[in-house]
Amino acid sequence: MFYLCKFNKKEKQSRKVEGCTVSEELKQVDSKVTEKNVALSIFSLIERLMLIIVVLMTLGGVGFEILAVYRTQSIALADILLMFLYL
Repeated sequence: MFYLCKFNKKEKQSRKVEGCTVSEELKQVDSKVTEKNVALSIFSLIERLMLIIVVLMTLGGVGFEILAVYRTQSIALADILLMFLYL
């Protein structure tokens, strides 16, 4: 955050920051940046969760297809094509 400060010579030497005020414009800019970062991190989290769901559903589909092939003890062209789709 940026501060607008007026120092006299003694304060500059002692490096005191009392009496500094934050500009309203800078507060707005800082809050907009923070809101943007929060929104981006939320979207990133949602994206990762959806990708995890897609991976789990794909693995479930592969499992069901392998189970169906095992139960019938035969493999058809459709089964092979489905396996390629799951890749």
